Amino acid sequence: MHLFIRQLKNRFSLPCGASKTNFRSLLFTLILCLTFFGCSTNNLVNGEDCTPNIQYNQQTPPKSAQSKAWKKKKNIPVKLMATGAFTLNKRIYVLGGDKYIRDFDVLYEYNPSTDIWTKKSHTVPKEGSAALTISMDDKIYTFGGYYIESMEKWHKTYGVQEYEPASDKWILKNQMSEDFNGLAAAGYKGKIYILGNSIIKVYDPESNSFSDKTTSFPGICQGAFNFNDKIFAFFGQFKNNLYEYNPETDKWTHKADMLVPRIHLVPAVVGNKFYAIGGIASDEQGRNNVEQYDLVANKFISRTSAPYGFWGAGITVRNGKVYLLGGITDSGFENCTNEFYEYDPTLD
Repeated sequence: MHLFIRQLKNRFSLPCGASKTNFRSLLFTLILCLTFFGCSTNNLVNGEDCTPNIQYNQQTPPKSAQSKAWKKKKNIPVKLMATGAFTLNKRIYVLGGDKYIRDFDVLYEYNPSTDIWTKKSHTVPKEGSAALTISMDDKIYTFGGYYIESMEKWHKTYGVQEYEPASDKWILKNQMSEDFNGLAAAGYKGKIYILGNSIIKVYDPESNSFSDKTTSFPGICQGAFNFNDKIFAFFGQFKNNLYEYNPETDKWTHKADMLVPRIHLVPAVVGNKFYAIGGIASDEQGRNNVEQYDLVANKFISRTSAPYGFWGAGITVRNGKVYLLGGITDSGFENCTNEFYEYDPTLD
């Protein structure tokens, strides 16, 4: 998501007098041309009405409506495209922004015990929204992003921010070098690995310092996450070739390919399995596909579809269950949603 925002800013500005309809059409055309990434992956202001135009994947029947695996939860207070979702101290957090690609710096907290959403602090002013995000040791970290003054005025930022739930405060910790473009991030042994175009920067929260690792990348990274004590990442445009990275040997190994190629999907690790959920495919439709990766067999297995097709959503795991938050349900930013669902793999 961070790479998409950067590319959009660099190559697009809304012409004077352009209609909202033309803007949406042009914006999606740019999305197909520019998105060579995804996740994290790894993303809240009061939005206007934007009723979702839900699109189900034609290859996978929307059987989730009859499934016990997916359970509806209390909606997020605002409709948003998420830049990150996290589980910290038994609570769920979602960081994101509105349908006009502005103010991706608002944080909401969900308490499962009381079923209540609470608005928390914004990120550090002018230090970046739509940032690359990750959680580690019960804290949230953001890397870079944009300070969005207006649709025509985007200011690239390079700050490293840290959020601690106990104090509900964001702290500016460090600055990244201005020639580095991070595309995805994953945690490994207490450090955060930020994958760029041709280099990996390793951030150590304890020493608040960076180090570099050079490696030959399999392509443009579309998302990374820790799994099986390694870093796994997707590469390719609408291909999503899965690779495993061993930080100890600095080597990449090609693994399986997903059944349905797509970008903007969200990965969720549950125990010794991970799930690739949602995304957008080359047919311009938000997908509700759920694929489980079998590590032993090195292949993907189709599971019960998500309740709605989406891209740009947040995802997190708590007590063995997957939580899906927000996202965009079709090609336009007007169709963001505040949906909140729980997925129980044991019932699938």
